[in-house]
Amino acid sequence: MTGPLPFELIYTDYHGLKQIKKHMSQTLKRHKCHIRVIDTFGTEPAYNHEEYATQHGYRTNWGYWNLNARQYMTMFPHTADNSFMGFVVEEVNETERLSIQKNKIHNMAVVYGKDASMWQLEGKDRFLELLHHHMEIHGTVYYDSQRPPQVPAFVKNHGLLPQNELQQLLRKAKLFIGFGFPYEGPAPLEAIANGCIFLQPMFHPPHSSLNHDFFKGKPTSREVTSQHPYAEQYIGRPHVITIDFGNSTTFNETIREIMELNVEPYVPHEYTCEGMLERVHAYIQNQDIYNSPHQAVRFTETSLKQHSVCCVGVIANRRSVKELLSNSSSSDEFTVQAMGAGGARPKTGARSRGRGGRRTTRPRDLTSDDQRRLQALQNRRMAELQEKIKSLRLEQRDILLQRVVQRTPGMLFDILSLLENPHPTRPITAIILSLYTIVIG
Repeated sequence: MTGPLPFELIYTDYHGLKQIKKHMSQTLKRHKCHIRVIDTFGTEPAYNHEEYATQHGYRTNWGYWNLNARQYMTMFPHTADNSFMGFVVEEVNETERLSIQKNKIHNMAVVYGKDASMWQLEGKDRFLELLHHHMEIHGTVYYDSQRPPQVPAFVKNHGLLPQNELQQLLRKAKLFIGFGFPYEGPAPLEAIANGCIFLQPMFHPPHSSLNHDFFKGKPTSREVTSQHPYAEQYIGRPHVITIDFGNSTTFNETIREIMELNVEPYVPHEYTCEGMLERVHAYIQNQDIYNSPHQAVRFTETSLKQHSVCCVGVIANRRSVKELLSNSSSSDEFTVQAMGAGGARPKTGARSRGRGGRRTTRPRDLTSDDQRRLQALQNRRMAELQEKIKSLRLEQRDILLQRVVQRTPGMLFDILSLLENPHPTRPITAIILSLYTIVIG
């Protein structure tokens, strides 16, 4: 392909990307900015950069494409390095909602696992026996007439069901229970949308490529604390309950608790049709990945220190920092040039040119007095931000979320989590701090 593309964006997965490379060969480099990779578990920058991955042992069969990390679109909001795409979970209407509440069978459970191999996990027989004392257990395990699946005799197996029949089954069941595998699938959200409570095991220690074969070779070092971390962290009780399946007492008490709970069908806004369309629209309209060698990112002074430590290749405008420190009543913002995916890392102590030819230097070149004053401002602004978010009224939340979706769609869930799931031990992330003036101001 030698001419311009007849479209602006290409959504594909890793397998499709390999096919594109096979047919486009060297011309792929000219069109990389058009590619968006649907990536279930995410791709971390260390695995994405071919030279770095090769030199530091991060080379796998999937990463090393030298894309901008935001071109990887994930099913769940794992990391701010990638872009959260998600999917759509069907919502029930009011008539269906009332029918679900009326027809729920409080002692009926459906097991998450349609492949027979998922039923071979170590330890599952013991807690299935415990569950059987409380509930009628149903399965949807694929089988053919010649080889029935190896599931306990007390499990009523329906076989692999069409989507509409699976939904009807979930609308009757009170519990949807996972064995610990598969990881991070859409089924738990579909079950919750049909009024089920999702019960899943927690992992001690967390599963990762260091201790679990499933993650070996995947372009991420992320640690998974449960079968479905998003459901655990962003939905939580009463719709999602995460416990230690190895503790029989806790397991029995939790099953009895679930049988007494009354929950309504629930779909997080980000997984509704409207939420998905908002996000896709925001990405198409506003996500400019390869506009320049260095992407312009706006930070407030509260997030400068975190980003100067953890972000590779961050360069700040020193003059703007000086003005900020000398006049705290100013806009409290300055421009940061953040290294893009294909940008070269500045050498230590080197100076470089920012936009418009302005000479820039990194934050670590600030004087010790500047750093102390910057720390003081950071502490004060953090306290102000906490108070401001706490004082938000419900009607202000919609305006807040609209601004986040329009301007920074990939950060939506950090804001949502803070507003809807406040927790005394959950820190305000650097991402939220960097959005202070954009969202609140």
